[in-house]
Amino acid sequence: MNPRLAGIFYAKSLRGLVYFHWIVFIEGRIEMNVNFYATLRSIVGQKTIQVEMPPGATARQLIDLVVTDYPELRTELLDENGDFHSHMKIFINGREVVYLEDQFSHIMKPTDKVDIFPPVGGG
Repeated sequence: MNPRLAGIFYAKSLRGLVYFHWIVFIEGRIEMNVNFYATLRSIVGQKTIQVEMPPGATARQLIDLVVTDYPELRTELLDENGDFHSHMKIFINGREVVYLEDQFSHIMKPTDKVDIFPPVGGG
């Protein structure tokens, strides 16, 4: 059976630059890009990974898929109860998930930008 392919092409302007994105849907699934920073990047081995998920999946389901694909991230991202560590930061479209109306129940869209950060210090 051949997979059905569809997609969305969109442009986003940021600081005077235009970025073009192509989001692919395969057999009713979407592919999300997830960006990692600092020590998390060395665990996944790259800056950005792609996570395949069903349409209508939540931010929490995205995290579950990430730790399934990268089990080494489980203790980094989740506490012993399976909840996202409060000191870790996940941003969707530049807003920290805890400040979104639905928080971790936020329904992911193919155009969402996802960034995950470990705690950062400096001075």
